[in-house]
Amino acid sequence: MGTTGHQERVAARPPAAPRQPPRRFGEEWGEIAPPRPAPQPGSAPRPRHHRRRPLSTVCKALLVCTMLVVGVSVGRALALPGDQDILSRLAGWARDNHLSVVVDTVQDLR
Repeated sequence: MGTTGHQERVAARPPAAPRQPPRRFGEEWGEIAPPRPAPQPGSAPRPRHHRRRPLSTVCKALLVCTMLVVGVSVGRALALPGDQDILSRLAGWARDNHLSVVVDTVQDLR
């Protein structure tokens, strides 16, 4: 059985260096980071490193609300009594919610 040379390449590799835990900037092994100096009276507070992004938060909230409304609507459509299968109930829900173009396109692909 022929080989692709993988075993030879693995054997020819130098041994990997041992992994070391990450260090924080300015620290040596076993040292404790020096305490931060006290703020000077009357000086402005240090800015925080993390920023809030209100536009991103608003977009996420709108996405969650939209998905909640759609999920409840689809769930109610699927929970209706009757003997229809799930696909025909979903197609009926989509047509009732002005998505008949999507339903027709999917049915044409099938």
